[in-house]
Amino acid sequence: MTDVQTTEVDPPWEGLTGAELHAACMRAARDGDRRAMARLVEELTPLVWHVARGNGLDRSVAEDVVQTVWLALFSQLEKLRDPKALAAWL
Repeated sequence: MTDVQTTEVDPPWEGLTGAELHAACMRAARDGDRRAMARLVEELTPLVWHVARGNGLDRSVAEDVVQTVWLALFSQLEKLRDPKALAAWL
């Protein structure tokens, strides 16, 4: 029996932060990388949540808004021109 080594390549956003991280994840998400989508959600949900709650929405409505924002983003991902402007779009 031989040892089989599997080496998972580091994602292209590894070590990046801020707009650079968002842009790299967005490009990967456009290519169908679900890890990139998950990373965007993890990184930017607090921002979306803060905006929703800051506009006076109660918890239940804010949860719906956050989900709707992510659905809108991922369904329109190809149309966003500047990946570095993702946080502003949100």
